[in-house]
Amino acid sequence: MHKVERNEPPEGLKEKSIEFNNQLNSQTNIAKEWERFTGTKLKKQTLEQLNAMFKGCCAYCEGEYDATSYGEIEHFKPKSLYPKSMFEYSNMNLACRICNNNKKEKFDEKLINPTVDNPDNHLRYETYLFVPIDEKGKFTINLFDINSKDRTNKKEGLYNGIKDRMLLIKKWLDKLDTNNSKATEMLKDFIYNTIKEVEPMFNNGFEFCTMYRHNFQKDIEYLKKKMQEL
Repeated sequence: MHKVERNEPPEGLKEKSIEFNNQLNSQTNIAKEWERFTGTKLKKQTLEQLNAMFKGCCAYCEGEYDATSYGEIEHFKPKSLYPKSMFEYSNMNLACRICNNNKKEKFDEKLINPTVDNPDNHLRYETYLFVPIDEKGKFTINLFDINSKDRTNKKEGLYNGIKDRMLLIKKWLDKLDTNNSKATEMLKDFIYNTIKEVEPMFNNGFEFCTMYRHNFQKDIEYLKKKMQEL
């Protein structure tokens, strides 16, 4: 989970929110009002804007959506509890189906909102698992069940692949004979390609970018310095 700057809502959503709130009363069926929104052009445009903001990754677990899915609109403050916020763009995030189902109608002020809070202040990756820094981090990890085995299998393999490469490079650096120009150039090429491949993984839009950034950013900075020394 990482900080994301909110973009502008699609044209017409603000007017939709105002119109809905003007008509809202105790008899309004919230579920049916949302169903009516589903399938509309404005709903599609809203999904497209959210997808552009989160760059194809879930706001919470950072997993990529299935090829056939745009992800789901997740109301940070549940629409059943906060109906006036149902069509407010500031209350919408984009989530994968698992995170959306895990959260459902739950809400607490301790929940991290990645468009408002900086998640780095509340949780960190250690290997492929999130570790809480404070109560907000602990609450968020537990609510979304982010560290469950079925949700970490893929991350474990991705993490280990980069970790093994970093260990291999450090092993070669320890044994490198700098008088051997051919071996030095081969290692420099391998380090260069590793930096080129791994550094973009730290950015919003790359699946599990926070895992890579928290675990390997220092390694990449170290390799950049070694490149200058070789």
